[in-house]
Amino acid sequence: MKRRTLLVLAGLMVLAVIVTAQSQKNKPSKTITVKITKKGFEPKELSLQRDVPVRITFIRQTTETCGTEVVFPDYKISKPLPLNKPVNIEFTPTKEGDLKFTCGMDMLRGKVIVQ
Repeated sequence: MKRRTLLVLAGLMVLAVIVTAQSQKNKPSKTITVKITKKGFEPKELSLQRDVPVRITFIRQTTETCGTEVVFPDYKISKPLPLNKPVNIEFTPTKEGDLKFTCGMDMLRGKVIVQ
C-alpha cells in the first residue's frame, strides 16, 4: 500500500513539473509598449529576437487618427484599439527579417525587425 502511494505521489510530482515547464515556455519574455498618437505608432520600429515570445501592448491615446485597429498581416492578427485601453498582442516571431504592422486602413505603419 505504501509503495503504491509513493508511486502515485511521484507520478503527480512529475506531472506538475511538466505542466509548469510548459506554461513557462509560452510566457512572453519581452514586453514592449507602443502608443498610437497623432504622429502614428510610437515607436515605429521594434527589435525582437527570433523564437523568443513577446507581448506588445498597444495604447491608442488620441481620437485624431485612423489607428483604431492594429494588424499584423503575416500572423493574421487584427485587434481593435479602444481609446486609452491597453491591448496586448502576444506571438513568437519565427523567421528573421522585417515584419510590418499597420492600422486597419494600412495608412499608419510600423516595423518589427526580427534578428
